[in-house]
Amino acid sequence: MENKIPFAIQTSTGAIVSVDQVERGLQCGCRCPSCNGRLVARKGEKYEHCFAHHDGSSDDCELAFETSVRLMLLSKLDALQIISTPAHSILFENQLKLVTPEHPKIAVRSVSQACSHNAPAGLFQLVNKQDWFLALHFPAVNDPDSPAWLEQFIEQHPNTGVLSVRYSNFGKHLYGDQRPQGMDTTTWLITILSQQNDCLGWIYHPGEAQVLQKWQVEADKWLAEQLEHERQEIKRREQNRLAREEERQRHIEIVQLRKRHLQERSQQ
Repeated sequence: MENKIPFAIQTSTGAIVSVDQVERGLQCGCRCPSCNGRLVARKGEKYEHCFAHHDGSSDDCELAFETSVRLMLLSKLDALQIISTPAHSILFENQLKLVTPEHPKIAVRSVSQACSHNAPAGLFQLVNKQDWFLALHFPAVNDPDSPAWLEQFIEQHPNTGVLSVRYSNFGKHLYGDQRPQGMDTTTWLITILSQQNDCLGWIYHPGEAQVLQKWQVEADKWLAEQLEHERQEIKRREQNRLAREEERQRHIEIVQLRKRHLQERSQQ
């Protein structure tokens, strides 16, 4: 996707713009948001409109697509009204277990944060469950998904799920055939974020602790049942062993008694 760039930095204003907003060719006056190289706006009739590197600057620029998507999404977060969350599974006792299934088209509203430092870029309240929130993390390209502020944020916001945006997955949707006729690129980008849950990944789900506790109780119960079963089996085997031993002793006594009878008869 590095040679198909949907958004760019307009040199005259410093703003992030879509290819729909500028003139064709070098008249777009835009630069790459990743490498700062000059871009050309390709706006033909046959192929998708996009920016591309004008010269050899593309040779060393591998992150233009992801960087441009990140910057445009960050500039349009207030427009997000729907979030579709993916399924979430975690590893428990060497088994991948489902925490929550996917939930399409959750109605949300953007809410302000008391502090923007050490916090996610976007915080959204669920319209139908106003005690619950979703936070969107927009990692710098190639940075790890788990941010340094995550642990402290979870402690302060126990009812907030945190999702990380996966920029690379936007390409197949942006340049696919599902785009509605006449929809501009920026609106289509926000629509993709709203509806395509493969563009998001959980880095924290508020239900994890509860389901982990539930699974642990179930696992402890199963283990206790297994131990009790083993104890009963050992007890049964011991009882059978003792019964066999008693039977063997009775058999020995009978044999010895018969021998004595035979000896007595022989002596007589």
